[in-house]
Amino acid sequence: MEAVDLPELPEIVMDRDGLKLLPSSAIYGANSSGKSNALSALGMMRQVVLGAVRLNPGDLLPFDPYCLQADGAEEATSLEIDFLLADSRYRYGFEYTRKRIEAEWLYVHTKGDEEQELFEREGMRVDISEEYFEEGRGKEGILVENRLFVSLVAQLNGELSKRIIGWFQNCNGIAGIGGGYMGFSQSMLQKDEKLALRARHFFQQAVLGFEDIRVENVQIDRKAMEAVINDSDLSDGVKRQLLTDMEVSEGEWTEPRLRTLHRVFDSQGHAVAQKLFDYERLESNGTKRIVAMSGPIFHTLEQGGVLIVDELDAQLHPILTRMVNALFMNPDTNPKGAQLIFTLHDTSQMGYLRRDQIWFVEKDASDISHLYSRVEFKDSDADNADALSTEKEYMQGLYGAIPFAPNTEEDER
Repeated sequence: MEAVDLPELPEIVMDRDGLKLLPSSAIYGANSSGKSNALSALGMMRQVVLGAVRLNPGDLLPFDPYCLQADGAEEATSLEIDFLLADSRYRYGFEYTRKRIEAEWLYVHTKGDEEQELFEREGMRVDISEEYFEEGRGKEGILVENRLFVSLVAQLNGELSKRIIGWFQNCNGIAGIGGGYMGFSQSMLQKDEKLALRARHFFQQAVLGFEDIRVENVQIDRKAMEAVINDSDLSDGVKRQLLTDMEVSEGEWTEPRLRTLHRVFDSQGHAVAQKLFDYERLESNGTKRIVAMSGPIFHTLEQGGVLIVDELDAQLHPILTRMVNALFMNPDTNPKGAQLIFTLHDTSQMGYLRRDQIWFVEKDASDISHLYSRVEFKDSDADNADALSTEKEYMQGLYGAIPFAPNTEEDER
């Protein structure tokens, strides 16, 4: 996410105490090249950091090791991230297995861009800087092997450690075309007036076909609910408990559901009325996806956080994909410096990106994925090179990270 000195789109580069940062980056590559795994690694790091506080001694850590190395299935995984927090730059990382934290470290960049160790851990031993990480002093003795030191110190009210945990909490992810973020977006549309207004304005600009989107509380038919429970795969005990709870409960049962407001036309094509549609039944899959993503998108923009999206372009028209990215690339809609990291296959988006926003993933002969930047390639005409030429060159195979497609009978043989 660090910008390179390039002539294109200088207005999108964000200056943070002299550090030049990008608001978004796109990752391209063939299917099964490792694009999703690159994002999953960030998600796994977040999961370990936020979940370690709830582990009891002896509990297993979330662990998903590399599967294609015959003798390395249980080798430690190493994860590290370099990030800004209140205009200070930190480098934090750890190595771990299913059962224990093998190593952990935290550094800060001081004036002059020198790096100062805050703490470094090997197994159960922690070396702590008295000057830079006083909040960690005296906590080493209560550390357990499956617990991150930074999460322990945060739980004991360490101010910097709590802010580091908060940074990870403000790093959101959307996986593929599924994910459980629809409820979050629906809650935003129902309860957060400010963000809901921004989302509705975006939907209007995207011309999704509806005039408005609303959340209404719909009454649930008890008999229909009983039938759903009885036909479910739940155990008999759980079914009996749910049905008993229904019998003793009083009042109407309701649940929030989305409705979209559409214009109704006469035979001459004139709008004569408006009608509420059942969102789930009548809206397109593309509309459902952009509405579902709206919560994470506008929450991240509001908080100035990081949003990681796998397959941003799935089920979306290229113009709509560009509009989502433009929310982050435009300083007017992104005044707090939020960042978007996403994978996609739509090469037309390259024409709207700087070269340093474009990344590729490719597997080597051992099926190990490598992530590399477009700017690592020398341009034949550096003065006139830009991302507009990258799409054609990428499809010609100049940057790798494309599927091999045989073109001749001999190739196929």
